[in-house]
Amino acid sequence: MIVNIEYFVNIAPYVGGNGLIICSKDSLIILMTLFMIQGWISLWKIILKIVDVVNVVMMGGIIMVDLLLSQFPVITLNSGVRICNFSSFHSYWLRTDEHDEVGATLPACTKEVADNHKLVTEEVLTPRWSKFKVEQTKDADKPFFEMYKLDRHDPDWLDVELSLSIDLHTMQDLYVLAKMKKLDIILVPYPIQSILNERWRIDSKSYVIWCKSRTCRKIDPRDISQGVFSDRFCV
Repeated sequence: MIVNIEYFVNIAPYVGGNGLIICSKDSLIILMTLFMIQGWISLWKIILKIVDVVNVVMMGGIIMVDLLLSQFPVITLNSGVRICNFSSFHSYWLRTDEHDEVGATLPACTKEVADNHKLVTEEVLTPRWSKFKVEQTKDADKPFFEMYKLDRHDPDWLDVELSLSIDLHTMQDLYVLAKMKKLDIILVPYPIQSILNERWRIDSKSYVIWCKSRTCRKIDPRDISQGVFSDRFCV
């Protein structure tokens, strides 16, 4: 960055009053020089940080992520607990508590993996009209809509009931992971855990998965940037 001091000095107003200090031209040049020196020092600090990062990368080489089934990142915590990320397109910062400034990072799954294990979603839509209860309009006939001057084909909004299910190939991958003896926890998205909570009592395969599937417990429920607990997981 190049600053033309003479140009700045020539256009700078010499003001006074209201607490502003009138500077001489020489003083202003000195002041600008100090600002430039401070700016170059800050820039040099940034360059040094970049060099440090580059050195780490060059010394450490490419960071390899351990994957289970060639899809799901897995790490071993300091406690010895081995945990994998199942289908979440974001990483997890696992910390013992809010004072743990290092913790451990469980890498994100790729978008391809996340998309491949999306839940099967079915929508049940119920048309709604303002000022009318659902039971009034749900099975209403044509005269009802004519009487209240409502367009039965143009509701004010739609109530949506979601029916979520786990696809067969996703269940199979979860089951294979759950059978791995050296894997302790499968960190899954909340909707998957919710479905397993309903199925594990009636389905043996779901039970095997449910024994290891967990969701994260945020350190601060309002702020995911604070990370999640490394020793507390939600059933």
